[in-house]
Amino acid sequence: MQVRARTEAGLAMHDRYKLDIARGGETAPRWNDGNVGVLAPASDGLRFATRSGYMQPAAHIRRAGRLHRGLALAAMFSIASSAAFAEESMFSFVYTTDLLPQGGKEVEQWVTWRHQKIGGYYDQLEGRTEFEYGLTDRLQVALYLNYNWTQAYHNGPFGATTPPEQFSDYQVGPDDRFNQTRFVGVSGEAIYRILSPYTDAFGLAVYMEPTFGKNFFEVENKIILQKNFFDDLLTIAFNFTYAPEFRYLLDPADPTGTASSWQEETDVNYALAVSYRFIENWSAASH
Repeated sequence: MQVRARTEAGLAMHDRYKLDIARGGETAPRWNDGNVGVLAPASDGLRFATRSGYMQPAAHIRRAGRLHRGLALAAMFSIASSAAFAEESMFSFVYTTDLLPQGGKEVEQWVTWRHQKIGGYYDQLEGRTEFEYGLTDRLQVALYLNYNWTQAYHNGPFGATTPPEQFSDYQVGPDDRFNQTRFVGVSGEAIYRILSPYTDAFGLAVYMEPTFGKNFFEVENKIILQKNFFDDLLTIAFNFTYAPEFRYLLDPADPTGTASSWQEETDVNYALAVSYRFIENWSAASH
C-alpha cells in the first residue's frame, strides 16, 4: 500500500521542491510563493517578521529572546494562518528540522520591540536582516546583520538607568538619559538535519550560530528534535540551547576601575512547543 507524500491536511513542509519524500507517494508538490508578515508577542514586547515570497499570514516567528542561566519554557497560545512551504516555522521561539531544499533562497526581516521595565521608561528596537540558502537538502546556511536602537531612563534596579546587553560596554550614569543606535554585529548560521520526521522515526538537527561584534562574540548551539503525529497534523519540537557569550568590559576586580577584560556569560535553555493543524493552513501552537 502506498502512503501519499502529503495529505490535504498534513502538508509535509520540507519537500515542496520534490515529487515525493521517499514515502512512496505520487502526489505532486504544492508550490507557494510570496512573502509573509506577522506581528506576535516577544518575551517583553512585540516582534514583526516578513519573508520573501508570501502575502498570506503565517506563524513564522521563531525567536524573541533568551532567558539567562536557566530553563526556558515559554508559555503562550497563538492561532495563526500557516501556508505550506519549505522551512515553515509555526513557533515563536522554537526551531524545527524543516529546512530549505537545495538551492532554495529566502530573505527575512525581523524587528523586535521591547517596551518598559520595572520603572522609568524603556524602549528597544532590535532588528535582524537575514539571507538563508539551502546548500543541500540537509544543510541550510544563513547570514544575519544585527542592529539596535534603545532609549532608557531610570529603568533598572534601584531606579538606575540600565542599557540592554547590546550596549553593556557603554559607561552610563544612574541618572543619565540613554538614547543610542548601533550596528551590533554579523551572525552566521548553519543547520544540519541528520534525521527527517517525515522519513525517520523523528527529526534531529544540529544548529550553530556564531555572532561577532564590537567588544563581543557569541556561539549559540542547539540540538533540535521534532516528532510528527496524525499524518503531520500534530508537531512537537524540542530545543536544547548552549550559548557561551564573551564581552570585553570593565574588569570588576580592578581597583582603579579603568582596566577591561573579556568576561563570559553562558545561556543554557530548554524549550518545548506543540502545534496542531486543525484545518488546512491554520494551526494552534503552545510553547
